[in-house]
Amino acid sequence: MVENNTDHIALQSEDIPCALLPMVGSTLLLPKVTIAEMALVSPVEDIDGTPIWFEGYFYWRDQKVPIISYERLNGKSRYPLNPLGRVAVLHTYSGDENLPFVAFSTQGIPKDITINEGNISQAGTASLSYCENLLATVGLNAYVVPDLTFIEQEIQKVLEGIKSISNK
Repeated sequence: MVENNTDHIALQSEDIPCALLPMVGSTLLLPKVTIAEMALVSPVEDIDGTPIWFEGYFYWRDQKVPIISYERLNGKSRYPLNPLGRVAVLHTYSGDENLPFVAFSTQGIPKDITINEGNISQAGTASLSYCENLLATVGLNAYVVPDLTFIEQEIQKVLEGIKSISNK
């Protein structure tokens, strides 16, 4: 008799490999598929006239990638790049070939976690900022799921402003 293992396969497909990105005051939860690479911190090219949360350009694999401070975008205090942290280089969603990646500075070394869709719950939205999608509870821990589409749109606005200034 052949045993049907489709239930076991279906359960495994609900597993989501994720990364926990340490930030000041919170931890971001991102699916690993959104992360191109966790890179070492290196100098950033500062751009004058940009919002405080736009840290400039991070050079990664011969590309200029816009890097932001997630904390500053949320209106929190300024924190310098942590030399012991990492830079999360993320794939973008827009499909804009001029902006294939964006980067977040983190405050430590990320941790890998595999979650199951059945083990994650929404902890509420009352305390979320405008660039956060969800406060997710996994086990006893709460993590922030950022609104990457909104963040990408905000970065696009800054880049358009930089482009218009440089064309004058």
